[in-house]
Order: sequence, then C-alpha cells, then structure tokens
Amino acid sequence: MEGFGLRYQLSSINAAIGLAQLPGFKTTEVKRQRLWRAYRTALHGAKGITLVDVDVDHTVPHLCVVRVADREVVFRRPPWPHVRFLTGPKEKHVRSPVPPTRAGPL
Repeated sequence: MEGFGLRYQLSSINAAIGLAQLPGFKTTEVKRQRLWRAYRTALHGAKGITLVDVDVDHTVPHLCVVRVADREVVFRRPPWPHVRFLTGPKEKHVRSPVPPTRAGPL
C-alpha cells in the first residue's frame, strides 16, 4: 500500500448494515448536502453565529457546526422558556421538545 491509510476494525453486523445502506447512499448524500446548504442560508447574517464552513460539494456533511459568540450566556439560559418540565408528582406533564436523555436541568 502506498500513501496514508487508517486501519479500522469493523464488526460483521456493522459491515452488513453498511452494505445494506449503500444502495441508498446517493439519496442520503443529496439530502444531507441540501440540508447543510439550507442551514448555511438560514444562518447567514445571524448575529453572533459563525458557521464552520465545509466543502459541501466534495463531502457528505453529517453535522452543521457553528461557533456561538457568548457561548456561556447561551448555554446558561433555558432553551425553551415556554416549556415546563415535570419536577414533582403534582405538576402536569408537558411533552419536552427534546428526548429525556438530552433534557438537562433548566
């Protein structure tokens, strides 16, 4: 082998899943690129937000990464102030907009 390479161990089940998903990869690629471009358009000019740009024409973006000014302030405030979470047995449960595993203390 010539050039740079990485050796990865892949279980048989992961390999089987990958092979089963391979025929639909082009559809996934187009959807992810379209979604990333939509994020780029929507975030353009947003105050305090910088998109970490990628070459979307030559990659299949998995995440849209942004840098946020005043990050500490953003993460300190409740993301959904209009949503009450179940905090005691007498309160009425309101469905959270995020899965319970991601809903931390607000």
